[in-house]
Amino acid sequence: MHTPDNNQEILRVIDNNGKWNGKYLSRKEASTIPGILFNTAFVWLYNKQTNSVLFEIRSLNKKYNPGKYGLVGGHVEKDDSIDETIYKEVFEEIGIDIKDKKITLLGIAQPCGVYRSFAYNYICFCDMDIEKVKIQKNELEGVKYIPYQQVKEEVLNNSDKYSITKERYSDIFKEIDKVLSKNQ
Repeated sequence: MHTPDNNQEILRVIDNNGKWNGKYLSRKEASTIPGILFNTAFVWLYNKQTNSVLFEIRSLNKKYNPGKYGLVGGHVEKDDSIDETIYKEVFEEIGIDIKDKKITLLGIAQPCGVYRSFAYNYICFCDMDIEKVKIQKNELEGVKYIPYQQVKEEVLNNSDKYSITKERYSDIFKEIDKVLSKNQ
């Protein structure tokens, strides 16, 4: 068994069915050992006034998807719930507290290819002022609202501008469409 690095986030190791197998690894180990699966959590911060989603622009120094548009979120750490991860990551990465907002589970993007996580995806309706966002400089270049339909079309047409892919997110788009039709 590996001993996790003391300075790393500690993650639960997940089996092929999405269940915790009783083991923990550091984030570094989990991302380098072939076949290791873990959980991540992301939120679609949806602005109803503009029908757009707030995307992060990933740091150019990131190992994975540098400079691409990504959802706010991250790895689910050892002692955190999925929901806690959403609230924590939104606050850490963009400086906005959404604990008073309802988050709705859209679905789980399954591991595939280079993506080795079960990615829990939520939607949160919050018309936040982009000027109030305080980005985490080591993680992000900035943030940008992008019209939802544009994101959907581009991702489903295999645009390489995003860290999300058609292969993993086709079903998530269907769930977003259902939620949006109920909330209009």
